[in-house]
Amino acid sequence: MRTCTKCGGIRFNLLDRCMDCRNARARTRLERMKVNGGTHSAMEWKSLLAKTPRCPGCDRPWNDVPPRPDGRYKHTWTKDHIIPVIKGGSDQIGNLRPLCYSCNFKRHTKPLAERMIKLSYVVKRGQSVGAVLASHLHEDGNFIVSLTRFEKDYIRVRNESELPTWVEKGYSVRMSNPKVKSHRSPSLISPASIVRAEA
Repeated sequence: MRTCTKCGGIRFNLLDRCMDCRNARARTRLERMKVNGGTHSAMEWKSLLAKTPRCPGCDRPWNDVPPRPDGRYKHTWTKDHIIPVIKGGSDQIGNLRPLCYSCNFKRHTKPLAERMIKLSYVVKRGQSVGAVLASHLHEDGNFIVSLTRFEKDYIRVRNESELPTWVEKGYSVRMSNPKVKSHRSPSLISPASIVRAEA
């Protein structure tokens, strides 16, 4: 009888991988997530998924991604932790993004710092519906994040690459679009409304 060379298990899945090893990894991951903290609701995830019609990694619409090899999984998207769980990333919605299974498996636990993450917001009301706002660079060369709408609470961030980390912590970001008259002046956009994508 065939046995796993790592744990001695005899149960293998459709991809010929040891089920006992897989279950052990799942338990370890669950414990790490408890330690890291953070939760999100099904409604928050559905809202984020609705704002992300394509995989941020390969830019393919979800319907263009081939079905997963393991038929037990009905979706081509996965929940990707921007800051990997193994590196202390939380399970808050601000640390999650949809990513196709192919891109997620390739990424594994590599930090996103290797690639630039751009933040954006799509206007949903008023005369400028559909306009896309980006992180606003102020005259002093800084970006602004805040937990409140009061200027006294503003935090200046020098590098745009640091903004996703602030968003993951629950901070809003001042965003604008100089080409749209009604959005030339920056507005604070809440973290739940911000879309993250690899540049």
